[in-house]
Amino acid sequence: MMEVKVCKDIFKYKEGILMGLNLRQVVCSFLAIAVAVGLYFLFKIPLGKETASWMCIVGASPFAIAGFFTYNGLTVEQFIGEWFNTYFISASPRFWQGENKYYEIWRKLENDKNTKKTYFKRAFSRKQRG
Repeated sequence: MMEVKVCKDIFKYKEGILMGLNLRQVVCSFLAIAVAVGLYFLFKIPLGKETASWMCIVGASPFAIAGFFTYNGLTVEQFIGEWFNTYFISASPRFWQGENKYYEIWRKLENDKNTKKTYFKRAFSRKQRG
């Protein structure tokens, strides 16, 4: 019996370009490899092979992570942009003030009762005088 796998959520579908990786992951992987090779040849003579190897890992890891990182559907660039917007551009003190709807309703009813009492007192006092 033949089966065709269909992604349950069509928005999560990613087309595989090379070995199951999408285009973004392939580009970031090649970029990470290029940075690692460049850093190795740059630091091999002045620092030695072992330190140059560690520099390759540290230098290439952000590019490798950028290809695979998603947070709530956001890529690295979108995430950093939203984070910067939240903490620097739109940052302002936010004050929390509780709102008790029942107290507001009760206070309005109490004010209405007091208003009606004073109105009725005035109305009855006028009738008795007149």
